Amino acid sequence: MVKVITETDGVTAEILSIIKRARKELMIVSPYIQLDGWPRLNDALKYVLNDNEKNEIEITIITRNQPNGNNKSLDELSPYLDRCRVYVVDDLHSKVYYNETTALVTSMNMYQHSAEKNHEIGVLFEERDKVLDVREHIKYLMSAGQKTVSEKKKNLEETTLAKNSKEQFSIQKFMVLSKGNKWIKVETDEGYENKILIANAPGLKDGSWYEAEVIKNWNRTKYGLDVEYTQIKNIRKIQGNCIICGEEIELDPTHPMCKPCYFKNKKYRGSIFGKQCHICGTKQSGITDSKPLCKDCYYAF
Repeated sequence: MVKVITETDGVTAEILSIIKRARKELMIVSPYIQLDGWPRLNDALKYVLNDNEKNEIEITIITRNQPNGNNKSLDELSPYLDRCRVYVVDDLHSKVYYNETTALVTSMNMYQHSAEKNHEIGVLFEERDKVLDVREHIKYLMSAGQKTVSEKKKNLEETTLAKNSKEQFSIQKFMVLSKGNKWIKVETDEGYENKILIANAPGLKDGSWYEAEVIKNWNRTKYGLDVEYTQIKNIRKIQGNCIICGEEIELDPTHPMCKPCYFKNKKYRGSIFGKQCHICGTKQSGITDSKPLCKDCYYAF
């Protein structure tokens, strides 16, 4: 379904609904962000962030870099930098609100003044193909942006990475976030964001998990450590299991079912009961599409 929303109150309601109904993935793109002055939005975001303490929801927020260096949007988000991914993009103008089932492309910033004073419009998408098209645009913005981390995470990242030798290969698991013209951005199983020259690892697929032997090089920036895999070898795709039928599929905890099982059960998404762990394949109770890993795999991954 595609729906045009011409009333500002309707756009506001859909933004709040998309945030609160996120179960696996929430992405927000807004050049200007104000949380303190918009209580209902702040409450909705806190509701999802509290759920995310269990690491069940991937939260990404993209905002604009201010030319004067006084970025009020980042100041608003600073308490949440340890709990969600925040990217800064120069000259950002897009406004998009996305969860795993719905996407809203709109003129409205994540800003109280917009909700109360402006004349806003939005287009709501609920058809899977169109929702995924919107997600691809957000992933492109992530590849164009710079990830921002808290001082606490900068220190932890530096301590962790400093233990790795620049001269020796080490085994690394990572998921491909996005691909630009030159670099592949990846996220490690520890939650750090690194990059690989496309020429060094051609053919990697967005959203897929891999394991490889890598040599790391890192440089300190104002956003944290810029980590590059200067050498990479023995790349292999990590496979998982459909939580219902057990068929071998690509590892992706946000989509832990094969296509037939997903389409058979999609009306229950968020609470689809499975039979086995998505990673190790052992039969387990309490496995669902929103909690597809057994306890051992959850802590090990």
